[in-house]
Amino acid sequence: MTQQLMFNYELFVSVSSDIPVQGIKSIFKKISEMIAKNCNGSVKKIEYLGVRKLAYKIKKYPKARFYILYFTTKTSNISNISSYLNINDGVVRSLITKIDSIPSSQSMIASQSIDLIPVDDKDYQKLCENV
Repeated sequence: MTQQLMFNYELFVSVSSDIPVQGIKSIFKKISEMIAKNCNGSVKKIEYLGVRKLAYKIKKYPKARFYILYFTTKTSNISNISSYLNINDGVVRSLITKIDSIPSSQSMIASQSIDLIPVDDKDYQKLCENV
């Protein structure tokens, strides 16, 4: 059996703004577990992009919280992660993209919307720190 290589991926995910902090944490925890247990991968960074009004309602949600999750895993694990995101009611939309390298600095979008993070909400700030 041939051994698969590990690649870098970026997961852009929008989560319903109605989901409580614990619900968002459980979504990212499940994704992290899938990456770590199934393929010995790892989550490198999570960036919070803020709450945005959607151009039109998706799954009856007018707003969503946007996150970018950077991780490494084997290609065979991507379909499992994608399936989980598709069946999760709290996830509005998601997109997994293979990338060359994980950025060391914060993305331009995240740095522009950093003021949208609730200042007094420690749970959201902890969620956005490196896993």
